[in-house]
Amino acid sequence: MSIKLGFLRAQSWGFALGLAVFALSSGVWAQETAEGPAEEAAPAEAEAAPAPEPAPAVAEEPAPVEEAPAEAEPEAEKKSAGVNVDVGLASIYNFRGANVFMENSMMDQNALFAPSVTWAIFDTGLYIGYWGAFQLSGDNRAERVRSGYGHEQDLYIGYDLGLADDLITLSFAFTYFFYPFAEEADAGATNPSIIEPLVGISIATVIDIGLNISYFHAIQDGIASLRHAYFNFSLGKSFTFNKYVGMDLGMGLGIKAWANEDSPDDNIFDLHFDWGVPIHITEQLYVSPALHLAWTDLDGASAGDEYMIYGSMNIGADF
Repeated sequence: MSIKLGFLRAQSWGFALGLAVFALSSGVWAQETAEGPAEEAAPAEAEAAPAPEPAPAVAEEPAPVEEAPAEAEPEAEKKSAGVNVDVGLASIYNFRGANVFMENSMMDQNALFAPSVTWAIFDTGLYIGYWGAFQLSGDNRAERVRSGYGHEQDLYIGYDLGLADDLITLSFAFTYFFYPFAEEADAGATNPSIIEPLVGISIATVIDIGLNISYFHAIQDGIASLRHAYFNFSLGKSFTFNKYVGMDLGMGLGIKAWANEDSPDDNIFDLHFDWGVPIHITEQLYVSPALHLAWTDLDGASAGDEYMIYGSMNIGADF
């Protein structure tokens, strides 16, 4: 009996011990089961946090594309060096109402060849340049070269100051005229030379308005009769039809105040009307045909002998 009780007691203790071991192992398993996913989730969350970081990197990648507006560089190239090279051809050389190459009448169509180069010095408003006037045709060509007018050479420097968002422009310029092929017997001086300072103002409105005042001062006494002050009023308007073709309309009134007693008493007033059609072949190359009507007062001439009608053509490029 005691053996049986002992066996039962031992069995009970064993059963209890088994339950205890099972409970302990179950608790440990449950704890590991509960803690295990938590520890695995933490790395998952830690790895998930950096995941959004690539998004800003992807979002910032377009910035370099915008940063290099490939179109912005051509804009800078359009401004270029500010150099203009131009070749002008005209059937009459009209200088302040006078046909410089005339033989017998104001309508004499003796051709002008006028090359020029101008450099606008960056964005300073300063510019310098050269302009020439060469007579190409006419029976009096050699005579006009000897008198100086047939091979005129001009050097100039100027400054334009824009005000009120360039609605108003103040202009200052100085031109040196000289005639290196002139002969003293015909021209009145060896290498006749003339200087002309100029001041001007222009207003950009619906119609552009301008006023220039200059003094044409012949340096040598032999050509003193050419000296005069000149007041020039102008009106103009430019139209752009598309990126290739435009139209320029202009007119001007000039008034001379002759400075010497031996200066002429005519060619005091002059008028001109101009109609041009600039055509841009490329962004740099252009051609500009134009028609002109001009008039001045001449002593002893009828109204029909005081005007000029002529055409011109300019071909040039901007660099």
